[in-house]
Amino acid sequence: MMVRLVRVSVGLLGLAAVVIGAMIYLAGPDRTATLFGWIIGWATGSPAYSGGLDSANIDSEMRFYAVFWVAYGAILLREATRPALRSRAVYLCLALFFLAGLGRILSALTIGSPDPLFVILTWVELILPAALALAFAVTTRPAG
Repeated sequence: MMVRLVRVSVGLLGLAAVVIGAMIYLAGPDRTATLFGWIIGWATGSPAYSGGLDSANIDSEMRFYAVFWVAYGAILLREATRPALRSRAVYLCLALFFLAGLGRILSALTIGSPDPLFVILTWVELILPAALALAFAVTTRPAG
């Protein structure tokens, strides 16, 4: 049961990365953040994104990195469907996700606190990979 939960979680993370990466690539980072900000704002009753990802430089850079986000998601989707999850690939992907969250903290410390949307993303990027790595470790350790 726990193995299935880990597989589904890894697969959902992969699917989210593919979808969000494709949205950023095709619609742009500002439109993507506006959509997710609207969803979070609707759920919380307060605005979550005030704009700022619409400059030509940011749009260009984010669309460039979106391709890597899609590839990251594809790797996770592939791992989630394999009969035996390869621990190195899964741990590497989770570590990369966690490091990206730390990058957001570095940005907040050096530039300032971002909109609530990005604060929420930071927490997701720190908690989710740590929780999945722990669950993965528990489900893949040898019996004995």
